[in-house]
Amino acid sequence: MPAFNRRLPESACIVERHRADLIGHITQVMPLADRLRSLGMLHVEAYEEIRAAKTSQEKMRELFKALDSGGDRVKSAFYCTLRDIHPYLLQDLEGQANRSRRKHFPSPPLAPEGMRGKHTDLQSQRD
Repeated sequence: MPAFNRRLPESACIVERHRADLIGHITQVMPLADRLRSLGMLHVEAYEEIRAAKTSQEKMRELFKALDSGGDRVKSAFYCTLRDIHPYLLQDLEGQANRSRRKHFPSPPLAPEGMRGKHTDLQSQRD
């Protein structure tokens, strides 16, 4: 079974979450389309639409149309292809997402120095 089938929901969500960034950052679209075509994940018509687009952003938009029509399985294959061809871009995008989550959900502050490791719940205070 290909690797992209095992990570279906997570990888498809990552692709959706970073859609705008991927459209804006990927300039070499055809290697992605070629790989997806060779895996049987792109129909000839979709591949030709991608190839005919003038700019890399237009090519990526056409590619996303094909991904949307193919569903999570095709998005997962795209994720794996992206991981192989543009690994640093994917790492950067995931790093940005992780930093953003930490900003919105920061870790709770540490207890004061003298209180670390001590029970401070109500029961221990009553005893």
